[in-house]
Amino acid sequence: MNKKTLIILIVILFAFSTFMGILSAEDVKIPKKALKLEKKADKATKKKEYDKAMELYKQALEIHQDMETVHYKIAYLFALKNNYKEAINELYTTLKINKDNENAKKLLINLSIKYSNSLLKQRKIEEANKFYIKISSLEGINDLDAKYAVEIKYWIGFTYFQLQKPEKANEYLQKFITSVDVKVNFPKLFSTANYLLGLNYTQANDIDNSNKYLSAFIEINKEDKQNIYLGIAKYLIAKNNFNILKEKIRNIEKVRTRANLKESDKKILALTNSCKDIEDNLLFAIEIKPDLEDAYVLLGNFYYLKKNLDNSIKYYKLLVEKFSSSPDVEIYKVFLKDIERQKKQK
Repeated sequence: MNKKTLIILIVILFAFSTFMGILSAEDVKIPKKALKLEKKADKATKKKEYDKAMELYKQALEIHQDMETVHYKIAYLFALKNNYKEAINELYTTLKINKDNENAKKLLINLSIKYSNSLLKQRKIEEANKFYIKISSLEGINDLDAKYAVEIKYWIGFTYFQLQKPEKANEYLQKFITSVDVKVNFPKLFSTANYLLGLNYTQANDIDNSNKYLSAFIEINKEDKQNIYLGIAKYLIAKNNFNILKEKIRNIEKVRTRANLKESDKKILALTNSCKDIEDNLLFAIEIKPDLEDAYVLLGNFYYLKKNLDNSIKYYKLLVEKFSSSPDVEIYKVFLKDIERQKKQK
């Protein structure tokens, strides 16, 4: 929600709360002096004399603390000044007095998301996480504003990801991506959620789920050929599939003997040649993100398994040239010499 839309919402809800204040006053028997101060404050607000209005509202609360509409109107004034934290506190006070005040809930949801997002920009991740979680537990939030209830699930998952709590992050991100109409209402967040889930499952060595979510991210962004995250996603899928390939090769090698040596080598070569997606994904990753060192390593190793020593040498030479300051550069040089020696012996 942009600032202009938020201000319009605040004004509408303020006007409604002013009307409702007249109705509720008879029920709770608020002292007349407090009501007069509230009316004076309302007039000052309409004239945009906000400081004067704030002072009059506070004077009214000194006489009668539990004035629901006054707390709500003070929240309105704080929100106009972008003081969202104080506005949020006043809205929670409003709801303590009347837990069924839907206007207070609507404004609370909007301001909480806006304030929490501002905390994220300040890198106050833990504080933002707490605000998101608190607003997600607001009574009736799903019925009141289902769209924002869904969005909050994403932000809780995102902040847990930033806090390096992958299990909690996955819990909320999966709730988010399986919500109704999420692809339509939040296309960018839906894309990012799949990417974050893919990263988390990659780190957990859960290849099936890693490939599932990374593939979904790639499908969403397939037209964006310059997206570096698309390159990283393709690299990670290639790495996952390369690990699967190595495991299959190990299983062949376990039963390899002198008698079936040639047959085993043929199986390994055939298996490697069938994994063209590894090569394609790594070439794409390097094109999009030419500083992705691990992609060169993986591609050089893949070509080595394919017995394509020329390409293996090519990418190990690139590793030595492009990443001369890498802590692994000496390892690259040693392996490069070994591949070159093997080529000469063929």
